[in-house]
Amino acid sequence: MRIAKVKALPGYKLQLTFWDGRETIYDAAWTTKHLSDYFDQLRDVEYFRQVRADGSGVAWPNGQSIGPEDLEGYGIWQSEENTKAVPEVSKYYRMQA
Repeated sequence: MRIAKVKALPGYKLQLTFWDGRETIYDAAWTTKHLSDYFDQLRDVEYFRQVRADGSGVAWPNGQSIGPEDLEGYGIWQSEENTKAVPEVSKYYRMQA
């Protein structure tokens, strides 16, 4: 499970596309607020937007990274059921359609 594409969304969310075509939205807000100093720079919205797929997970210019297992395990999968159940996912999903 590797990330093919990533796009930063408002509210510290990441829209992810895996190599097999599956999509999810990962909410990184908790990560930016509660994890060690390692993620402090991610609180800067402009810096957060510099995210890129790094061959497996996602990374930022100064080395912060999140592995594919965490991204997959804690993401909100894009499906009709999820977009109805979670309005903010529906909003982002429609923006990308």
